[in-house]
Amino acid sequence: MLNHPPQILTIATTGASGSIFLRQLLLAAVRDERITAINFIASDSALRVLAEELGLVGVIGVLALFLALVWRAFRISRMAAQAGLTFQSYVALAFGVWLGLQAIVNIGVNMGVLPTKGLTLPLLSYGRSSLLVSLAWIGVLLRIYHEVKCTSRSAVMRTPGGAR
Repeated sequence: MLNHPPQILTIATTGASGSIFLRQLLLAAVRDERITAINFIASDSALRVLAEELGLVGVIGVLALFLALVWRAFRISRMAAQAGLTFQSYVALAFGVWLGLQAIVNIGVNMGVLPTKGLTLPLLSYGRSSLLVSLAWIGVLLRIYHEVKCTSRSAVMRTPGGAR
């Protein structure tokens, strides 16, 4: 047998649609055929488990959601810069970069391209502190968006002939 890391075998053998949940539960009840060589399934390897259960479609969906969140953070950063909120713009930009880099590193580790770093996948991996920090960042990002909208509304109200 070839000596492949278990993460490559897990992701490569799941197929496009993943496994059927009921079949996997029955197999797990009869004999433990699920991922056994992965040490930290809930924290470091959440994408591997997702790839096993939902297949390529699920992984592409998660990647699309991360890409949308990073893109939205960059867009909010640009909106804040245009509204004259420089510090808020940098904070939103930092969130987008942080989220994107942490997701890329975790996905690379799960695919076996990068060495294990111990970084969790934001918003998906188990861990109270990681989840708490990710949700706090999203709360700050939403507040920046709210401030940008309030600043743009007050600028419209102050202009002569603005909305009445």
